[in-house]
This record gives sequence, structure tokens and C-alpha cells, in this order.
Amino acid sequence: MDADVQNDPADIPRLLAKMREGYDVIVGWRQDRHDNLGRRVLSRSANWLTRKVTGLYLHDYACALKAFKKKYMVGIHLYGEMHVFLAAILQSRGARVAEIPVTHHKRHAGVSKHFFMKAVKDIADLLTIKFLFTYAARPLVFFGGWALASIGIGVFSGLAAIALKIAELRNFGQTPLPIITALFIILGVILFMMGFIAELMLRIYYEGRKETPYTISEVIENEGSI
Repeated sequence: MDADVQNDPADIPRLLAKMREGYDVIVGWRQDRHDNLGRRVLSRSANWLTRKVTGLYLHDYACALKAFKKKYMVGIHLYGEMHVFLAAILQSRGARVAEIPVTHHKRHAGVSKHFFMKAVKDIADLLTIKFLFTYAARPLVFFGGWALASIGIGVFSGLAAIALKIAELRNFGQTPLPIITALFIILGVILFMMGFIAELMLRIYYEGRKETPYTISEVIENEGSI
């Protein structure tokens, strides 16, 4: 929770009570907010964008009053302002997320840290999370897609250069197409190798640390299984 006492500690038992219903992450929702109009508009816009990117519907991502089960926090490393999107990160690891209304008091101390540049940083962190959600477990898909696109452009450029040569319109030395062909094909090979290396590094990381990109919530043993 925030250190400016805008959150009410009396809401903590309510978070825990909701967690006992079977949820792993509980997020507060400041319904009656005591903030100026500009900050409320910025907050609503940010929440709308975050919902679209992460796919997790929460009214108030930035509410600092949250509760988490310890097992989902193990191995979580947060950088920049990624704590704002922690609920979405944990949901991607299998956590069940719920939201409850919480009290929001007027600010009596300190100065708000929310301003335009912070919003820019939040967007950068959100894009990072989107990338991690989509490609962290399969980097070869990301780099391989760009590699194929680059090689495709190179092949198309090369065929165009050959067509011009056959039609006796341009020699290879009279057009930049051969250079473009070589550059894009080389770039495609480099991108593919980057994806391949990233895939190997990811496997080495998880196997070496004996970790997984997901969290096992419960192990169900079947006595009749072999």
C-alpha cells in the first residue's frame, strides 16, 4: 500500500477475506477517489489501455492496496514501474485475480509522483510486458517472423533486379537492388540466429535454475496411476 496514507489499512482484512474465497491476487478499486480531474482522466485512460494490452479487466491497476499469495511472488523480478502491472503478470503465471472496492482518503502529506513523464515510462513498461506475455517463452517466433519478412524483401528485391536485367532495362550495377537484396537477406539470417540463441539461452536459464515460466498451484495425485 502507499505510504501517503491515502489507502485505508482497515481494508486489509477485507482483502484477505476475499483471498480466502480461492483467489490468489486481490486488487483494490478506489471508487470514490479524492484526486483532481486531470489525474482521474489520466488514470482512466491508462487503465483502459492496460486492459486492452494485458487482457485482464481491472478498474484500477494503479491502486497500491493489493494482496498476493507468496507462492506467486517467488521468482518475480520487477523493474521500473512494472509493479503497477503485477496483477496481470501473476495472472499470466496462473494466478486467479479478483478486485474489491476500497476506501481512498484525501492526501494529507507528500506530493503525488504521477506526472506526464511517469505516464510515458508506464507505457514503455506496458509494451515490455506485452512482449514478455507474447514471446518470452518462445523468442524464436518473434525473431523468426521478422527474419522471414526480411528474407522475403531480399528475395523480392533480387527477383526484381533479375527481371530488370532480363528485360535489358537495368544492369545489376545500375540499380541498388542487388545491395538491398544482400542486406535484407543477411539481416534475416542474423535475426533468425538471434532468435535461435535466445531460445537456447531461455532453456538453459530455466533448466539451470530448475524454474518454470508458470506456477504449479496444486498437485493432484492419482493412486491408480503408474
